[in-house]
Amino acid sequence: MATIQLPSILLPLLLEWLRPFLALPVWTFWVCFTEMVISVRLLNEGTLLPPLKRVVSVINAAIPNIIALVVVLAPLAALTSLMHSQLLGLVDEGFSDPSISLTRIVNMLTAPPPKSNTEGEILVSQGSGATLLFFWSTFVIRLCFGSFIVAILVSAFNKVVADESASKQNLKRDASLPSEYHDASDISTLESIGHFTDYFLTARLWGSYEPRLVAAIETQIALVEMRDRTGDARKTQLMLPEGELVEIVSGTDTAALLLRAYGARRMQIDEAHEC
Repeated sequence: MATIQLPSILLPLLLEWLRPFLALPVWTFWVCFTEMVISVRLLNEGTLLPPLKRVVSVINAAIPNIIALVVVLAPLAALTSLMHSQLLGLVDEGFSDPSISLTRIVNMLTAPPPKSNTEGEILVSQGSGATLLFFWSTFVIRLCFGSFIVAILVSAFNKVVADESASKQNLKRDASLPSEYHDASDISTLESIGHFTDYFLTARLWGSYEPRLVAAIETQIALVEMRDRTGDARKTQLMLPEGELVEIVSGTDTAALLLRAYGARRMQIDEAHEC
C-alpha cells in the first residue's frame, strides 16, 4: 500500500507549499483529490474492525476483475458516447460536450437512462436515433456490463467468506497440539512482556531479527507441506525436533527461547523436546 501511503503523506505538504501559486479552483480540486486518497488509506488501515476488514477484503479480491472489466468497458463507453454525440449533439446540449456525454454513459451503469433521453420536443428530429441509443445503452451498458460488476463483487464476497473459514481452521490448528504431545512451555508473563518490548523497540524477536526468523520458520513449514503428498501436513500442527529447530533458526539461544515459549513434549518420550 505504499502507492497510497506515500501520496497521503506528501500531497497535503505539497499542496500547502503550492497554495500561493495555484488558482483557487485548481487548489480546491487537488484538496478534494487528496481527501479521497486519505479516505482510501483510512479504509485500508481500518481493517482492525472485523466488519470493515471483510469489506476491504472483498474490494481487494474484486479489484483484478474490475480492472479487466474497465479495460473492456472503456472503449465501448467511449464509442457509445461518440454515437450519442453524433445523433443528439445538435439537439441536446449535454451530448454536444464529449466529457458530459461520457459521464452520462457511465451513469447508465448504475441507473437507467432518464425519460428525457427519448421524450420531449427537443428530440422530434431524432426520435428514432434516441430510441435506438436508449435500447443500445440499456442492454449493452447497463444490463450486460452492470451485471458483470455485481457478479464480480458476489464472487469476491464468496471467496472472502471461504478464506475466512479456512483461516479460522488454521488458527484452531495452530492453537492446538497433536494428541500425543502436551504443552511444555515455561515462560513468565513478565519475560513475555520483555520480549515484546524488545521486538517493539528493536525488531528483534526471541533473540533474532524478526523478518529473518519468521522467514526461516515459514520456509521450513512450506517445505514440509510441499513434500507431503497426502495433504495431512496442512491439517495438523507441525512439530520440529530441537536439533532441527536450532539449525533452522541458526542459533541455540533463539531455539532455547522458542522452546521456552512454545515448547511441547511427546508424551511417550519425555526426553525429546519439540517445538
